[in-house]
Amino acid sequence: MSENYYHCNDCDDAWTSSETAEACPACESSDIHEVEFDEMGVAKWRLEKHENDPVVALRG
Repeated sequence: MSENYYHCNDCDDAWTSSETAEACPACESSDIHEVEFDEMGVAKWRLEKHENDPVVALRG
């Protein structure tokens, strides 16, 4: 079974789950999204947030 990676937009928590997530386990928000990674392993949503700068995106 593969792991799915998730991120919560409300509390900034990130987690993995072998099942489809409906809500954040930390704050119970439903404002979550599945995380996709680029070829370097950087989360694509962080790259978009930081204008495609992988160094800044990795810092958070």
